[in-house]
Amino acid sequence: MASGNASIQNSKRCMKIFDELKEKNVQYVKGVGPKNSKKLQRLDIDSVLDLLFYIPYEYEDRRNIKKTTEAEIGQSQSFIVQIGNISSYRTRSGKKIYSVFAYDNYGSITLTWFNNPKYLFKKLDDDKYYFVFGEVKVYGRELQIVHPEIVEYEKGLKQIKSLLPIYHLTEGLTQNYMRKIVRKAFDKYLKYVEDPFPESFTEKHQLMDLKKAIKNIHFPKNNELKQKSRKRIIFGEFLAFNYIMEKRKALRKKVKKEPYTVDKEKKQKFVNNLPFELTKAQKKVIREMEKDLTGKNVMYRLLQGDVGSGKTVVAAYLIYIAFYNNKQSAFMAPTTILVNQHYENIKKYLQPLGVKIGLLTGSVSEKKKKEIVSAVKNGTIDLLIGTHALIYDRVEFNELDLVLIDEQHKFGVKQRKDLKNKGENPHYLIMTATPIPRSTALVYYGDTEISIIDEMPEGRKEIKTGIRYEKDRIKMYEFLKKEINKNNQIYVVYPLIEENDELDLKSAESMYKEFVEYFGEEEVALLHGRMKDDKKRKIMTKFSNNEISILVSTTVIEVGVDSPNATVLVVEHPERFGLAQLHQLRGRVGRSDKQSYCILFISSKINEETFERLKKFSQTSDGFKIAKMDLKARGSGKLLGKMQHGALDFKIGNVIENRKLFLKTKKIAQKMIKNSKKYWNYAKYCSIYFPRYNREIDADHR
Repeated sequence: MASGNASIQNSKRCMKIFDELKEKNVQYVKGVGPKNSKKLQRLDIDSVLDLLFYIPYEYEDRRNIKKTTEAEIGQSQSFIVQIGNISSYRTRSGKKIYSVFAYDNYGSITLTWFNNPKYLFKKLDDDKYYFVFGEVKVYGRELQIVHPEIVEYEKGLKQIKSLLPIYHLTEGLTQNYMRKIVRKAFDKYLKYVEDPFPESFTEKHQLMDLKKAIKNIHFPKNNELKQKSRKRIIFGEFLAFNYIMEKRKALRKKVKKEPYTVDKEKKQKFVNNLPFELTKAQKKVIREMEKDLTGKNVMYRLLQGDVGSGKTVVAAYLIYIAFYNNKQSAFMAPTTILVNQHYENIKKYLQPLGVKIGLLTGSVSEKKKKEIVSAVKNGTIDLLIGTHALIYDRVEFNELDLVLIDEQHKFGVKQRKDLKNKGENPHYLIMTATPIPRSTALVYYGDTEISIIDEMPEGRKEIKTGIRYEKDRIKMYEFLKKEINKNNQIYVVYPLIEENDELDLKSAESMYKEFVEYFGEEEVALLHGRMKDDKKRKIMTKFSNNEISILVSTTVIEVGVDSPNATVLVVEHPERFGLAQLHQLRGRVGRSDKQSYCILFISSKINEETFERLKKFSQTSDGFKIAKMDLKARGSGKLLGKMQHGALDFKIGNVIENRKLFLKTKKIAQKMIKNSKKYWNYAKYCSIYFPRYNREIDADHR
């Protein structure tokens, strides 16, 4: 490695160049201008640097040129042709279609446009050869390419020297235009880019030089160069993310706390009050959290576990520790249904032990709110459970020192921060019932310690899951009647509240009427998110008291509904849900020692791939296996929504596919934190990927 001073000087020069490229508006790239720069802004391309790092999502290989007689139907292929007759005609609806007869020495193919490409036809010359690329289809007896890319032969030869990048676009931009302006940016600006990493570092970690990586990630000559360039960019993304996460952890360790006392007799008293035995997994995570609370630093921990694994009782125990250490706790959940469920459960665990509990939601009367707010402020309420109502300005705590947030991704970053700010660096526990593989959790909760409850309470029977079709509807209704006769209850879930003309899907409202007609009005209730909180609460109370046999609902029951008497879940149009969400829904049943069932009611129209996905889901009840399946099928973003801290989105990095690289950069980030001066260049480099964290990155390097 170069000497420390030389390395830092080199890095400062590199970062100065990056800063200048970040300041340089993209409109100054040849071929862009003010008008097109506004279109590029819709793709978050504001500067020259943004354009250089606008990564293709896939590539086309046009180098294998086919004879027209070798065309494969349904495949995108390249041809070299001459132009024959150009014609146009109108369809019955009045749409004008343009057609070009193209041929080579072996056969012919028709090129078709549904818009008005007159500008293109003016340039076509029947004496020239053209390079044509597109998906081959059959229309009548003719081979056809609709909206092909067509360029003169000489230009086409230049294109096929490399794989061609495919970019995400916006209205008014084309792939050819994006390739053109990226090349123009290369011509003028790429020569200024220098690698902030020393050569010894890139060699050690087998990384391509940054300038070469930028060039090859856009226009790689072969797959090997494409993979190497992508590895370099992914490495930078992962290093940036891990540096920010490790820095936050390091800063949190600097905050000193007065250690809690864990009283063994009180712990036993808590355990004795429970109507069940704690599992080994629950005991394990409790020990991890006791260690946090008895230490000198802030606890910042994620508690995750499968549906029904017993996270709430663990949270209750932490609240009890805070209580007898004379501290207040706040427990926030996203929906009134979930908040009421937590309130009822935690009350059973803690009220007999003297903990005073308050409930605050939007449906609480103004008079009651004032009483609760006053009691929280003077310290007579030890635990306040509520929705986002907890973060209102007038809610002030006397001694808030423990914050618990359930399903935290359903709250905004500011909402979570506002609740924490009501205490002085309080201990912080995030709870989620979405099982996340540990390697993935390291990304989305990178600055957080992780505890996992990976064991279910004893006596629970595995839920039997099956797939049924429309032809089975009457049989299913008969099965539901048998369950009702056993005094059991049923959930029926739909993706829509009301019918939609654009979507061929059954809705909760329309099917509620059918269920009433078949089972009787006294047996069935409807529940969805548009209902007022009071009405939802009344329906849920009736269901909990077994006054209702069938609850027809939307995904509002996904979390927070806990009825041990419910033994059947029917999900119509399950293909509309991710597997992780289906697993959440399935967790509404099987909460007692009764045999429970999950029925996936599908349409015959679903494709084979979707059917196989649902079939795999029906064959396992392991939430972590299901989460991995969902990650593979849908991607981490869709599975986790906005769980990311501050929405730290990777452009191309995938923690599942690139797990080893992610863990490697995590170790490097830890070294960076320990020796910030030595690794100044590495840290500053992170700002290329996450510029909105510039101040956070720069704090140690000024």
